[in-house]
Amino acid sequence: MPDRISRERAKFTVFIDESMVERWDRASQSSEPAKVGHRLLVGGAVTSQPELLHESLQKEAAEVLADGALWEPRGGRPEPHLRRARFEKEGFHFVYDSPAIRERGFRAMCHVDLRLHVFYSNEYVPAMKAQDKEMSDLQIGMLFTMAHTLLRRYAGCDLTFVFENANDAIERLYGPILVQATEYLDGLNEGRGVARATASAQIGRKPDGGLSAADYALGIVNLDLGQGKVPQFEDGRRLLERAAPRVAHIMNFDRALHRRRFDSVDLPSWARHIVGVSSRPGVTDTNPILIQTGSTGPFTFWKSVGQLATGLGYAPETLHAVQARASRSDSYSFIEAKIKGKVRKFTVAKDPLLMDAQGRLAYLLNQFAGRLHPSCSAYVPGRGAADAARPHVGHRWAQRLDIADFFGNTTTARVQQTLEELGATDEVAGALASIMTYGGCLPVGSRTSPMMSNLVLAQFDYEVAEWADSSGLTYSRYADDMVFSGDGAFDAAPAVSERLASLGYVLNASKTRLKRRGQPFRVAGLTIDEGGPRVPKSLKRKLRLELHLLNTAVAKMAESTDEHSDALAQLDHADQMLYGRVRGLARYCIGVEFDWAMALLEKFPLAQSVIIGAPNPERRQAALKHSANRIRSRPEMRLGESNVPVGAPPALITEVMFRG
Repeated sequence: MPDRISRERAKFTVFIDESMVERWDRASQSSEPAKVGHRLLVGGAVTSQPELLHESLQKEAAEVLADGALWEPRGGRPEPHLRRARFEKEGFHFVYDSPAIRERGFRAMCHVDLRLHVFYSNEYVPAMKAQDKEMSDLQIGMLFTMAHTLLRRYAGCDLTFVFENANDAIERLYGPILVQATEYLDGLNEGRGVARATASAQIGRKPDGGLSAADYALGIVNLDLGQGKVPQFEDGRRLLERAAPRVAHIMNFDRALHRRRFDSVDLPSWARHIVGVSSRPGVTDTNPILIQTGSTGPFTFWKSVGQLATGLGYAPETLHAVQARASRSDSYSFIEAKIKGKVRKFTVAKDPLLMDAQGRLAYLLNQFAGRLHPSCSAYVPGRGAADAARPHVGHRWAQRLDIADFFGNTTTARVQQTLEELGATDEVAGALASIMTYGGCLPVGSRTSPMMSNLVLAQFDYEVAEWADSSGLTYSRYADDMVFSGDGAFDAAPAVSERLASLGYVLNASKTRLKRRGQPFRVAGLTIDEGGPRVPKSLKRKLRLELHLLNTAVAKMAESTDEHSDALAQLDHADQMLYGRVRGLARYCIGVEFDWAMALLEKFPLAQSVIIGAPNPERRQAALKHSANRIRSRPEMRLGESNVPVGAPPALITEVMFRG
């Protein structure tokens, strides 16, 4: 059994800040930007070295104050002595700092372990001012979501939240927000809960270095949100390049869209090109290879199997049971299915405890999606088949290469090595690999296999993309299918085969295809033509027919789109199966040909309402208000400047809970 020291929990401090900024846009590229509203941002700066972070920023602040050259007059700002006095009182503040001071401040922050998490909303909320006495529903909702997200992402650790002091009415809600977050997580998974961190909290005051880091997180991310006002390019670029490896999570709260690094949802964004996420994947001079040894993910927190068990939310003996069950054949269902005329074999976990463990690990593996090259599109949140196909549109020649028995040749040893590169110790990596593999390789059908296979090939994708770019080619990979395209005849097989051999893979020569423009060619199942990737006509006909059938079935249960939820629950088994098929196919088509798919869905309004939901902003606002009012009605909990435990300690799951 692990001893007391091996189960010592990692400790992190989260500095929370929020900001309301003006949001600018322009009707066209030639027009002047105009103010179109406000943007609310909530950010967390997470560090395992809060004292060192504060010390580093205090030291830098003293040098900044002593440097007279940094306090020259500049347009539109208060007089130097006023700016200097404010800096002396509040420390680094992104909005008020000059570019030179920003550069020095963020350089000091990067000397220590630091991860940045930011949510933003473009919905209208009243502008926050110092005299505001109450939190809006949106503020409460964003803080609550930030809290439970961080508690889950830093599972198995001790997490201390530091909120900036505001006023009594606002500060009294910080504790209830955290209590609600812990209870929400503990109520998931049929009441068994999910793995999470312990929670404690306190009030912080400026010029605390951690609060300055949280403020900078908000300001830097806001640079990349398509403001319509282009900042000073060189200054902004340097900050974004330095911040990119530190950004762990960005989310558009309005649409629940998660962004990796600075891959902007709001297009066009000048900053997205800085980190190489462009229409043509590849490594450029401005984008050094961002994949690095080590990680900002959870595997760096756990140094022993005892800590791994706690991090997954299990008692140590439960994790041993998971490992034992993962090696037994009776823990799996072995399924054969005919897909596209070929019989494929799947190994799917059926043991409840093993299924639960693989589900928890799949959640953790998805946090590493930011390490993947943009050329990798399969099984990646926010990416899909269209992202694999789109870069090849308009090229005269294209070649498809296939990795032979990809999952079967991804061995346990290869999985363990990749996990160690992600920051896991050899002990932890070995335990994880034993849970994620069966029969010495990744099983097709396991929840952890898709993302794990991507991570195994992560460095390969960067190297091949760089080679392709230098050869005038475009590269994308969708699972085990690699596609290259260019404007002249070429053969990428020798270079790719050589790199694959070092990983223990070989090409499937029988699936190699080289075609020129005019010949039928598909990427990830999509037809490539001059207008872009297209859904094959056979799938379009199938979607139209099945939408009609689903619309008819729902019409028997509902008279309007407002009743779609109740109608869906009343469908018989056959129509439920139909709904599952149509929902998947419709969302696939929306991701490829949005305008066509949405126009088709509008012809079947009842089917549309159960597939993507009828647009109802009032319902969303009502849900947000209900959640906020629940938090407001909780017993008052005052935080002070000393640390206060919040919520019940997370309970560890035992094997007994999965029997029967």
